[in-house]
Amino acid sequence: MDGKDIASGLGFIGEDVFIDQHLREHREALFYTDILGNTSIVNLLEKLVDSKLERATGLAFEGPASRAPERGFEFTFTRVPDSREYVTNREDAWSIYRIRMDVRPVRMQQPLYTVD
Repeated sequence: MDGKDIASGLGFIGEDVFIDQHLREHREALFYTDILGNTSIVNLLEKLVDSKLERATGLAFEGPASRAPERGFEFTFTRVPDSREYVTNREDAWSIYRIRMDVRPVRMQQPLYTVD
């Protein structure tokens, strides 16, 4: 049976519990400049499912000393109609199902930044 547990504020599909849209915590746009860094994708996905946002973006590129410093990749993570997020028995843990990931090459500006 699908529905909502009024007492807890959580919705459910069958016996699976998912977070209520009204209880979403993260409100700001999600943009990561080092998406391939340690736990960056996990952190991005946790924040995406705990927000009302439909998408999040991350970049991957090498530093200015690399052989091709102007080359990089944009990673876009998007909710799809059958995306689901489930609360686990810990408050800070999730099971995430069906988030779309698109990757495309991008050209980084050189220099990427300047000192004021």
